[in-house]
Amino acid sequence: MADEMAEKTPYRNIEAVSLREVVEQSRTQYAGHIAFRIYEDGGYRSYSYEEVAAIVRNVGAALVDLGARKGDRIGLLSKNRPEWGLAYFAIVGIGAVAVPLDIDLREEELLVFLNHSEARGLFVSEGFLEKIRSIQTELPFLKDIMVLDAGACDSDVLSLEQLNRRGTGLTDAYASREVGLDDLASILYAPGFPGHPRGVMLSHRNLVFDSLACLQVTPYKPDDRFLSLIPLYHAYEFIGGFLSPFIAG
Repeated sequence: MADEMAEKTPYRNIEAVSLREVVEQSRTQYAGHIAFRIYEDGGYRSYSYEEVAAIVRNVGAALVDLGARKGDRIGLLSKNRPEWGLAYFAIVGIGAVAVPLDIDLREEELLVFLNHSEARGLFVSEGFLEKIRSIQTELPFLKDIMVLDAGACDSDVLSLEQLNRRGTGLTDAYASREVGLDDLASILYAPGFPGHPRGVMLSHRNLVFDSLACLQVTPYKPDDRFLSLIPLYHAYEFIGGFLSPFIAG
């Protein structure tokens, strides 16, 4: 069924592939096109598809160098921003599992979800770092905290920028990871059940299939622009406002 949808997709001959291959195929087809853009400090900051693929490879390689293994859970706690997508693609690109988290969760809820998922790493916007610091001693599985913001950070925290530099020249570590369609890609937690955490487990196949289906219903074009308002930790926004437009160029 996914192959049939792929054949009908007017924008590219995408096959049923993993999210890692989605990034690589998009780089090949749309290299110079803008993939992500954010308005801040009076101007736009953008990433091309070529830049996205390069950063994803480097950050993925750095995660492997830090000890991340296939199937390890790595959390994401951030408002919508391009770096959210870069971190997500790097996580799933090495066969690890992304755990996007609601930024409005209280500390006790974050504690439950991070421990239930056994998250060994966490990408976080600097604005939420103190919230994690307050519960860090109660997170026995957490090994690495990484901030999405550029610039200086605490000595025990790595920035996305530092990971990008660290992974340069180590991309064989990224390329050597095998990622299959039926590998687990993401766990989404429903807020409101901290005592009984409910995580929805989604494979690469689930997410790519849904995105291809979305492209059949809503024709996206490479020159379309999408304003992301709904948080990306929602499956609806992730599919309709992030992954499907990314696939469409």
